[in-house]
Amino acid sequence: MEDTSIQSVAQDILKDIKLKWQPVDSFNISLESISGLIPESLKNFIDGLSESGKLCKKQSIALDIIALCLKRIPPTHLTLANSIKHLTGSKELIEQLNAMGHCCSYTELMRFETAAAETEIAYGKEYGVVIPPIIQHADKGFLQASADNDDFQEETIDGRNTTHGTTMVLIQHIGDFNPTFKRTFTKNRKTSLNHDDVKALLKVKTFELSKVSAFHGLRKTRAIARLQNMDYLTAQGLTCSANLDMAWVLVPKLPELEQLERQRNNQ
Repeated sequence: MEDTSIQSVAQDILKDIKLKWQPVDSFNISLESISGLIPESLKNFIDGLSESGKLCKKQSIALDIIALCLKRIPPTHLTLANSIKHLTGSKELIEQLNAMGHCCSYTELMRFETAAAETEIAYGKEYGVVIPPIIQHADKGFLQASADNDDFQEETIDGRNTTHGTTMVLIQHIGDFNPTFKRTFTKNRKTSLNHDDVKALLKVKTFELSKVSAFHGLRKTRAIARLQNMDYLTAQGLTCSANLDMAWVLVPKLPELEQLERQRNNQ
């Protein structure tokens, strides 16, 4: 009788898991998206086994169960494999964790990354450079860029088999528009990029960046008050994105501006 009850509960949980399941179609993975894949029946089952314990640990166990039931790749299996790849560069470690049911295989990770890269390249062809989906056109606000070397596994004995590239970070004040963080992709069986697509993207040599962006730290400072008194900022104040960006440009020049203002008043 007890075995029958256990089987019945297991079948009910499995039905709930199938109803909740959504495939991973973006690298924009959050705690909310992870929690949305776990049905209440499975949460209650794990809580019943262990009332104590951190939520993230319970979610990890729940998603391992979901992967076992559906033979699908949950978000945590993808993010764990991706983290291991960046931290260690070890394909063997990913495969061992995959064999124990804790993350996706190295091949599946390459398929996800290739699909995501192809999506970014498709968007990048419009500008000649890959731009994150949150970054808007220059008329939405100033843009600041910062670039530096990005090295992986540089401590090899002969210096070979390393990755040495340049990574750029773009910073933009959000202002009054609603940014789109999520860019979805469709996974296929390709594990590497099409060389011709990458080559076509790299043919474009120029990309025009807008002016520098503004920092929120400029709000309600004496420098801002002085700029407003000199009518360099409009009556809208710092609620206007253009004013905030303009303040970022003018604050370093404030001593020179005040000197020019005094000279103008003397004349």
